[in-house]
Amino acid sequence: MSGNESKTTGAGKYQECRFIKTNGLKCQSPAMRGSQFCYYHGRTRIYVARPRTRSKPLELPPLQDQAAIHAALEQVFQALASGDLDSKRAANLLHALQLAQHTVHAATSFRPTPQPQLTTDH
Repeated sequence: MSGNESKTTGAGKYQECRFIKTNGLKCQSPAMRGSQFCYYHGRTRIYVARPRTRSKPLELPPLQDQAAIHAALEQVFQALASGDLDSKRAANLLHALQLAQHTVHAATSFRPTPQPQLTTDH
């Protein structure tokens, strides 16, 4: 059987639930009338479709070097893409990361002038 599978029992013909379990097997429960899923998996899908709430705060690493800034950028992008971060807050964080990147770049390109060694004669 393939696609929208139907099974026949003594009670008649019915559609199977189309949910695929984590072990790769189909659910095989009867689908609800007008749905592709059984009662259980139909409710699960409704639950998953609700707006997400952020489970934990965004914890950015200390912005001490380019690698840390890159890691922070990745976290902001992932949170924005997953809907865990609103666009206004993301824009503020991205601006702050841009400032941090300029600061780190300026600090690494700054070369202090060597100071003459002071000697004392006794």
